[in-house]
Amino acid sequence: MSSLEQPETYMKVVIKQKQMLLIYLIGFIDATGLSIVSPLVTPLFYNESGLMAADSHPLTRAIAFGATYGLYSLCMFIGSPILGSYSDRAGRKLTLSYCLAGTAIGYILSGIGIIEHSLWLFFLGRVIDGFTAASMTTAKAAIIDLTQSEKIKYLSFFMASVALGYIAGPTLGAIIYHHFGLSAPSFFIAGLAIINLLLILFVFKETLESHRKQESLFRSIGKEVMLFFDRPRIQKLSLVYALYIISWFSFTGFLPMLLGLHFKQSPESIGLYFSLSAVVVVITAAALVTPCTKRFGSLNTYCLSLVVAALSAFALSLTHSNTLAWCLLVPTAAGFTFGYVISTKLYSDQVDSTQQGWAMGINSATSALFFAVAGFASGFFSGVNVSLPFTISLITGLASCIFLLRFRGRLVINVRLET
Repeated sequence: MSSLEQPETYMKVVIKQKQMLLIYLIGFIDATGLSIVSPLVTPLFYNESGLMAADSHPLTRAIAFGATYGLYSLCMFIGSPILGSYSDRAGRKLTLSYCLAGTAIGYILSGIGIIEHSLWLFFLGRVIDGFTAASMTTAKAAIIDLTQSEKIKYLSFFMASVALGYIAGPTLGAIIYHHFGLSAPSFFIAGLAIINLLLILFVFKETLESHRKQESLFRSIGKEVMLFFDRPRIQKLSLVYALYIISWFSFTGFLPMLLGLHFKQSPESIGLYFSLSAVVVVITAAALVTPCTKRFGSLNTYCLSLVVAALSAFALSLTHSNTLAWCLLVPTAAGFTFGYVISTKLYSDQVDSTQQGWAMGINSATSALFFAVAGFASGFFSGVNVSLPFTISLITGLASCIFLLRFRGRLVINVRLET
């Protein structure tokens, strides 16, 4: 390499690393914003200072509680593939700007709704937040734009940044709520989104090398939906991924109930359990996914890790030992982390460079839809027996592996993932 080429190559590396740091920051801030709400949902609907009137029926409170998450997930299911595909045409930067602006507006409306005790205004904010919650979708597409030959490595780092956000969010939410009231966390999240938006507008460089003529955001909604039915590989992979999501959420969504009712753990202990789970996720994503997939291949790593995770989750529901429950934390959290990163890369592998945003949108939409399905189904079964959601986790985790093995000849699956 000539002396003139060396500085140019060095500058490209520096610019790439700056871009990646901004993308990781998007993941961290988005995850912080999502998880910061966790300590607030119960006070919002069950405290006198919350959104509901004092004489509200318990069933009305329960429905509103569920709608807080359900509306968000439904709108995310609709918006993610639309905005993901839009980013393939208009570019990642413009789409991220729309998403972050929508997030800021949505949380401001929710905050005003809390102050004014307006349930419809609060839910309007949740609808806007959910529909524009494609910033992580577009961020993952941007990672793939920048790191085609190393995407498993950088997707793993992105997962680690998201996990760190989920660690920080609940703690920040509790502190802000305690000192400034119920509405303050919503305005705090809106502020984070505005900071992120300014970074995107003035620092972030477009990662899509060539994009098509900009179109109206809503012009081809029907076209994007129909595109799913024209992609049999994406359909098959979405079945595998949907079963994985049900397995994952049947564990994580109902773990607090199991720890509280079955193991009699305090809220502080349950919070510590989830914090340590997030630490395991960070370590697994940052240090283990790339070398394991390089050595064993994507399919083998996915199936082995998910089987271990599902069996560990099921074993946790059978044991009465608190010590064993803490020990089972590690294989469960690590196994589900492997599944998430590898399945995200598999979505990317099924399409060419012009449809990465759309593929990441389908990935996020599948997550949103089947998080809701798992929540309703496991919620019903948990009313029968607190351990039944973990049986669902085992069955659907094993089924995901079986279907992936069955479809292996029809999917684009690298035997060895790139480093």
